Amino acid sequence: MRNPPEMELAMLDAQLSGLGARLSLARRHRRLRQRELAQLVGVTVVTLRKLERGHGGVSLATAVKALVAVGLGAELERLCRGPGRGPGRGQARSYKEGADPCRSRLARDAQPAT
Repeated sequence: MRNPPEMELAMLDAQLSGLGARLSLARRHRRLRQRELAQLVGVTVVTLRKLERGHGGVSLATAVKALVAVGLGAELERLCRGPGRGPGRGQARSYKEGADPCRSRLARDAQPAT
């Protein structure tokens, strides 16, 4: 049975908020200022603050870059694979056999802006 749309939105807000809090905690653990992380990710401090506060308007690529920059990339890779799935399993057939498209996207998107 599906949740009503209001419940799904409430869960999404809670998840975004939790993700932002986790990013903020990891940034502070690495002793990075918001300005420093924003520069690494290639965004403004305002955008980073929105991400840390759980605003949904920040792009997925920006969120991934920020999470990788603070050391949470391995957790993102596990999330991309899903439970009990190895690299490349269950992916569209258009991908090269054995390749993990999520992993390659994470690596590409994590590159700091120059």
